[in-house]
Amino acid sequence: IRLVMTIKQIGEEIRQIRQRQEVLFQFLAERGLFCNSVYRVERGENYALGTLFRYTYYLNARLTLDGVDMSTAEELGQVLHQRRTEHGQSLRAVAEATGLSERQIIDIEKARGGKVESLERYLDELGARLNVRELNYGA
Repeated sequence: IRLVMTIKQIGEEIRQIRQRQEVLFQFLAERGLFCNSVYRVERGENYALGTLFRYTYYLNARLTLDGVDMSTAEELGQVLHQRRTEHGQSLRAVAEATGLSERQIIDIEKARGGKVESLERYLDELGARLNVRELNYGA
């Protein structure tokens, strides 16, 4: 059983949220999320992790890690670092298991960049579930 929602599934869910909320591409572009970035997210292609957090923020949505809201890449990185160390997994062990470099893992944990495909492999190794949920204010 795959516990991690794939980046492609997250992109599809984000697209549905954008359409439900009738968010225009112009609104996103005015906030620095241009059409190419939006399309990459919604198609589940590889893109910068920061783009994912910015996009969900502008949609009034949140990424969740095992059901807990993650508002920023920094918060996600801190939780992943804590889980990795609590499980006694070294950077080298995770790197070998995922095919990522130790630098890529550090970049995710320190929110210094990274791509969503790398995050997906890291989450899979930790057995963590990443999802997206729409925030409903006043509902």
